[in-house]
Amino acid sequence: MTWLYNFFVTLSAWAYFTIGFVCLHAPAYLVALIHHDGQARFQRYNRRFFQNFFSLLAALCPATSWNVDERVSAIENAVVLCNHQSYLDPLLLISLLPRSITVVKPVFFSVPIFAALLRKTGYFPATASGRYGCLTLAALETLPGFFAAGGSLFIFPEGTRNRAGDGLKPLQEGALKLALHTARPIAVLGLSGTGQLFPPGKFLFNAKAENRISLKLLTTIEAGACGNASELRARLEMIFTQRA
Repeated sequence: MTWLYNFFVTLSAWAYFTIGFVCLHAPAYLVALIHHDGQARFQRYNRRFFQNFFSLLAALCPATSWNVDERVSAIENAVVLCNHQSYLDPLLLISLLPRSITVVKPVFFSVPIFAALLRKTGYFPATASGRYGCLTLAALETLPGFFAAGGSLFIFPEGTRNRAGDGLKPLQEGALKLALHTARPIAVLGLSGTGQLFPPGKFLFNAKAENRISLKLLTTIEAGACGNASELRARLEMIFTQRA
């Protein structure tokens, strides 16, 4: 029964996020809290945590095949821009990139404990104004050192999940400006299939459906190749049009 199996897979995924975290990963995170290099450790632990999550998901969803470009795991010292289909997308990038941070909705920084974990990992709000704007400004000052250590900043410039599943939603000006502000190479990734496995607006994984998840490095835009957000937007739209 498809619904029952989808429920089992969803329950298993949530069990990993809760019980699995407490039993398997929490001790390492506790050590990172007091370590002088805690942020780097948090980022590495996050990667390991989500690598295990996707191994579990692949085992539970045998009808889904995976085609992940090996070059993605070699990306360092860059900004990563990717299209966005599912809540799985940021988790997948965390599992692949050696060290990574991203921007998140400001509302998450009002959640006790979770906000502290976000800060410890190096994530910052997707705004430079308002109540949490100071966190963003402080994070921007640390970006040069983070990139020099091999880190990558990943951003979904559509701003939210594309429920249509193809093409691009309008790209957010702030995300494009942030990418250019870093003065780092921009790795452009193309992602498909995650919206089929875990569709927007749905609670259950679509675990038994035939599906193929693909993540490819489409191109790298060298630093300085785009002078402003409009040029970068046009470049990205052309890249994704050619991809289709």
